[in-house]
Parts: sequence; C-alpha cells; structure tokens
Amino acid sequence: MDPRVARTRTALIDAALAALETTSVGELTVAALCARAGVSRVAFYDRFGTIDALLVDAMAVELDRVRQAAAAIDPGGKRRDDEPPEDLAEVFRIISQRSGLYRAMLEADGSMAFLHRMRDVLRSAVAASMHRLPGADAWPVERDAYYDYVAGAALSVVIGWLRRDPLPDAGDIARQFWWLLNTRPGAL
Repeated sequence: MDPRVARTRTALIDAALAALETTSVGELTVAALCARAGVSRVAFYDRFGTIDALLVDAMAVELDRVRQAAAAIDPGGKRRDDEPPEDLAEVFRIISQRSGLYRAMLEADGSMAFLHRMRDVLRSAVAASMHRLPGADAWPVERDAYYDYVAGAALSVVIGWLRRDPLPDAGDIARQFWWLLNTRPGAL
C-alpha cells in the first residue's frame, strides 16, 4: 500500500474513533471527519466511500478481538453450572474496554453496517465453538438456526447492556447471559 494512502486511511480512522467519543454516528459528517483528519473529501471517498464503511473499518481491530475471544469459548468445558466460560466473560470485558465506541456504533442512529458485521462476527464464533458441544451433531435443529439464535441473543444482550448507566460489570452480564442461554430455553 502506498504510504500516503496508508497515512490518509489511518488519519480518517483515528478521526472517526476520536469523533465518536463525543458525537453520535448520526451526527458525523464527511466534512467534519475530513477536517479533523486533515484530508480532502476526495481522499475520503477514494478510501471509504461512505461513513458506514469507514466506521466498520475503524472497528475492525475491536471486532477481531471479540471474534477471537468468542471463538475460543468452550461451552461444554468443566466448570460450575452457574459459571460462564472464561472466554465468554472476556468477550464482555473486551467490549466494556471500548464501551463508548460500541455504544455509539450500536445505538439507534449508529451504524447498520457495523451492527450486521458484529452479528456476523458473533455468528462465526458460535460456529467455530459449536463443535465442542457434546452431541451437537444430533441436534434436532439446523446448525444455521442455532448460530443465528445465539448470535442474535448475544447481540441483543450486548446492546441492552451498553444502554445501562453505569455499565454493569462484564463478569456479571456474562453470568446472566450464560444462565439465559442454558436455563431459560427449557422454560419457554
């Protein structure tokens, strides 16, 4: 990659992440981002095309951290019944470290592209860890339905959790999600 292109890309990503500390996604403008990054609008449109594309790219490192932790979850591992896998708690800790950014991206006027990307990341992590479940090959539901169910539930819990002020402890929300995932389906 041309060093100038890389510098412009980095400047725009840094500007977007900094702007999200004080501005909602819906209030971001190309002009403001370009001014903050010190680049032209032409450079913005050449590199990203849309604010959503920039934001998804800006959050790629964060989403990769979430994906790695979520994919490492061993749902059938040995632990107390009420204790979630440590990697599940790590997913929530990773999100809590940048909660302001996740909150901005997932709120009502946030980035729809990011919401879908995060759902896809969670879904692929569920698929990666499913083979660790005992008897998963004999389930009466399609794997895709299971992946969608868990990813959708996880994303919904994350969004609701991020709306709370103050933000509840990551370990506590991991325990609650684990309980819901393992206990409540039987009560439905």
